[in-house]
Formats: sequence, structure tokens, C-alpha cells
Amino acid sequence: GEVEKREERKGGRPPQKGSADFKKETQKASENKAEKVEFPDVQKPLEAIELAAMYSGAVQLSMPRQAGGDFRVTKYNTHNWLRASLPDRFTINGKGEVNATLFKDLPLHKQMASINKGLHTSEMFPGWMGLVYCLLALLGALLPITGFWMWIKRATL
Repeated sequence: GEVEKREERKGGRPPQKGSADFKKETQKASENKAEKVEFPDVQKPLEAIELAAMYSGAVQLSMPRQAGGDFRVTKYNTHNWLRASLPDRFTINGKGEVNATLFKDLPLHKQMASINKGLHTSEMFPGWMGLVYCLLALLGALLPITGFWMWIKRATL
């Protein structure tokens, strides 16, 4: 087999890059692996999502793992007073049926978990809120320092 061929060649070492043996092996490998890959049509799922979610926003599409599998689409709605990316998730099966999980229908704890990133990256309140976040963080960092300072002053009296 393949192991015997390698052992026959220069003490079992693979061929050096650029050599004739290397070119032959890479050509054989590419011929063996060259097969036609068919991609599913993504236009139909995207059109279905545009009908289900009538707002403009970023779309993330996950392809099916096997032929006839489900498309998973997440559309991010940023048209809200928080300016947060609120994800609406859709699954489209092979028959074209759309199952939607809208952000507004999620329980409160899942809604809070999904906007957590936007809160921490200042995506939700751009501009001046970054300054407010910075001041609040500095205040939180100063509390233990001033508390320790007050404790030392009281202990020395």
C-alpha cells in the first residue's frame, strides 16, 4: 500500500517539495479528491426571511450540514430605542417552511442575555454613554481604595 511506497522512497521520508515525486503525489491527491460539490440555493431562504422579518438588518446564514437539511438564519434588528442588535432566529427546512423565534417572544432572561454583548461594547448607547460607562467603572474601582484608606485612618486613631 501507501506505507510500502513511502518506505521504498528514500528511507520512508515523504518527497521534498519541488521534486518530481512531490508533484506526482500532489497531482494524484487532487485528482482523487476532485469531486463536484453542489451548493444549496440560498436565495429562497433569504427571500423567505425578508417576508417574515420586514425590517432592514444584518443577516447571518448557516448552511445545512447535509443535502435537504435546515438553513439557520439570524437577522439582527437594530431599529429600537436601545440601538441594540436584537436577534430574530429562523429555521427553514427542506420544504421551505419557516419556523421563527422572535426576540420579543423570548423570556426576559434570554432577552437580557442576548443584549449583554451590546451593553458591554457600548453598541447600545453610542457616543456619550461610553464616557458614562468609563466614569462608573472608575467609581467602582475607587470604592475599595477609599474604603481601605478610611479603615486605616480609623485604625490608627
